[in-house]
Amino acid sequence: MRGRGVVQSHDAESQSSFGHRASEQERAFDLRDPYKLNRAPLLRGGKRRLSGLPSYAAVMISAAALVGLGVYVGRELVRPPQRPWEGLDPAREPRHITEMRSVQTGLRSNQQRPGYSSFACTGHKWEDDYLYHSCRFHDVCLNHTSMEFQYYVDPAEAETPLFYHYLNGHPHYTFPSDFIMTGHVHILPYTPWAPKVLHGRIPERHPYSPAPVAVYHSLNDFVGSFRHAMFDFILPVFNLLQLFRMYTPDFLLLEAQHQGHDPDAARFLLKPDDPARSLTRLISQNKVATPRDVVRAAPATSDATCFHTVLAGSGHLQARTPHLTASEARVRTSTFWAAAIANLGVEVPAAPARPVVTVITKKGRRAIENAAEIADALRQRFMGADVQLLDGNSLNSISVKARVEALVRTTVLVTPCGSLAALAYLLPPGATAVVMNFYHAETGANVQLDDAAFWNIDHITLAYYPVGPEDYEGTSDRPGCQKQKGDPQYEEEGALVNCNVRIADVERMEHVVGQAIRRWYAEFGDGGSAFGMQ
Repeated sequence: MRGRGVVQSHDAESQSSFGHRASEQERAFDLRDPYKLNRAPLLRGGKRRLSGLPSYAAVMISAAALVGLGVYVGRELVRPPQRPWEGLDPAREPRHITEMRSVQTGLRSNQQRPGYSSFACTGHKWEDDYLYHSCRFHDVCLNHTSMEFQYYVDPAEAETPLFYHYLNGHPHYTFPSDFIMTGHVHILPYTPWAPKVLHGRIPERHPYSPAPVAVYHSLNDFVGSFRHAMFDFILPVFNLLQLFRMYTPDFLLLEAQHQGHDPDAARFLLKPDDPARSLTRLISQNKVATPRDVVRAAPATSDATCFHTVLAGSGHLQARTPHLTASEARVRTSTFWAAAIANLGVEVPAAPARPVVTVITKKGRRAIENAAEIADALRQRFMGADVQLLDGNSLNSISVKARVEALVRTTVLVTPCGSLAALAYLLPPGATAVVMNFYHAETGANVQLDDAAFWNIDHITLAYYPVGPEDYEGTSDRPGCQKQKGDPQYEEEGALVNCNVRIADVERMEHVVGQAIRRWYAEFGDGGSAFGMQ
């Protein structure tokens, strides 16, 4: 058991007002109806008519407006300069804009230089399990020589603990070295981290980063996989910003200690030569930066760079964590999808007149070898639907925007399990992802390889397709694809986890897809028949 408890924090944020000024992209958000983006006339300068009000009421409203204007002008003369996201009153804006804004209200509006640092944490208590512990640190500085983050404490409060152990009352005057986990909680080696406590004011010579908030997060050796890049990095980082209500597209992605032995693994999907292909475009306007990048961007005469806010501890916020605490219930994939659409500038079309079924093809392991035959059968069965094949391998060579645009009209996605199943996160709200299971021959049971990755998905429906030994007959990759006894994961996954399938029961697939199409018609359709003219 280790220490945390009562936080003795003098947060400069406590005197701040919170708010956010909507960008043009954010004004297009309507999470209640994803097919009505860019259809909000009141958000594009439309005016409400007051002619129906009694004249007395109109006069009183005008008088109140004049008084408010005078108060506003007086306040603006003395307030510090605003950041772009400040100034809106959430109580007066439309509900769907407030819903998106709710993940941003933690951003600080105080522009004055505080003298000292402060922090706040949520999730599990550090004493119980530091792996599931998330914190925000205000006004900490990155030392350009040691590459340590420095936390400044008023010398007059040097004898005041930062926190107390919540069980034994032990005082902590510094942060334990394992106060935060910056990497994935299920991957070794662990990456514990904590800022270093210094007694004294933040030196005036230290410049502040222009970033309103930075997320300090470790990459690992597996992020060359689309699934791992999404679940181990993109979603946890976005979820951490949501958790503290601090999401803004201009946040800084700051890479912490690498979790593993292959830092180049990130070059394929997160740090490619072509920035348009980086998955970070889903959530950020900025590239992944390292502490060395921060040093290079600072004036040559400075020896540290300060940050208004640094968030850390997102490793447990990947979508595959089922036991989120109450404070983490704000993590929602519908907000992630809306942010991705806005950041990429994707035009969301009107609801299609017909459902669109997309069947993923691929070369490599876990492929559906008879995907084209399945698509033909679905066309025959559902004559009122558009059925298309999408080459999953081709998605690796196109921009992230093009990747999302390829799926934005999809009603039903049929995908192999594994990496490509993560495409489900890019589907529009109301869609269904039909994800293939794999068969564990040793136990005779179906296994959902990706189930843990979708615990918290809330904007689409998941449907798993069960397979049996007959679905592995006649495939081109056996027996070479099979795991052998003695493999560390053989008992858990069996021999066939990486093998291709050849769907034998086409009628079963028609049933699963048919249910998904019916759901789509219930939500978006006009009462038409999914079965066309049969």
